[in-house]
Amino acid sequence: MRDTLLTNIPVSEAWPNSYIAVNEVIGPGSGFPVSLIDNISNLVIVIVILTLFAVTFMRIAEGLLSSVISTFNMKRLVAIEQQTHLQNSRNITIIFLLIISAFIFANYNAAYPLLENSFSTGVNFAIALGAAGIYLLGRIVMANTLNWVNKVSFFTILNRFYYTYCIIFVALSVLGFLFYIVFEAITFRHIAIYIAAANIITNLLYYERCRQIIISNGFSHFFLILYLCTLEILPQLVLVHLILS
Repeated sequence: MRDTLLTNIPVSEAWPNSYIAVNEVIGPGSGFPVSLIDNISNLVIVIVILTLFAVTFMRIAEGLLSSVISTFNMKRLVAIEQQTHLQNSRNITIIFLLIISAFIFANYNAAYPLLENSFSTGVNFAIALGAAGIYLLGRIVMANTLNWVNKVSFFTILNRFYYTYCIIFVALSVLGFLFYIVFEAITFRHIAIYIAAANIITNLLYYERCRQIIISNGFSHFFLILYLCTLEILPQLVLVHLILS
């Protein structure tokens, strides 16, 4: 009898505090791009990454290892610049890590838009990789200009030192995103803080190398501060703005 009465009572009267949930089970994004263009772009990029890794595996391993062991050692940093094969390995490692970083950025932005645009994964990948390339090329131009203006040659060496610290930062960032993908408890906010901390630490280590070399070559501390603010910190801020704008 009780069951019969309940079946005749509307839901709103039986449970007056209930409500109808609409689209509350569906998450904010699928986590992967679904369009055909995105899938094709990903396939091409993955083939490039795997091919580059297969062909240059030993170079990448050598470049990563030499960068790690020279992070806190000035003599090892100089040793990289004195050996052509180590320089080549380091440069290949930078290119490989930047391609992976751009790939991760493009896919994440396609699934969970960080940027307010409608670009495909391939376009986002090209933008991220192009911005990094312009930044590194700009550093080369500025280093050569400073060499010419001040009639010295160590600014080019400083810029090459930066490549070593750049490898450490990018490798740490890629590792952080891998942890973010694997472990659900890690949020994007955690990764953002982690990447910011990694960037600050690697930059401080590099700035210390700049201080040692610039001061030892007879330049003032004022010049050091001016150099760091205008040619190190400002270009990075411009790069971040270029990617996020």
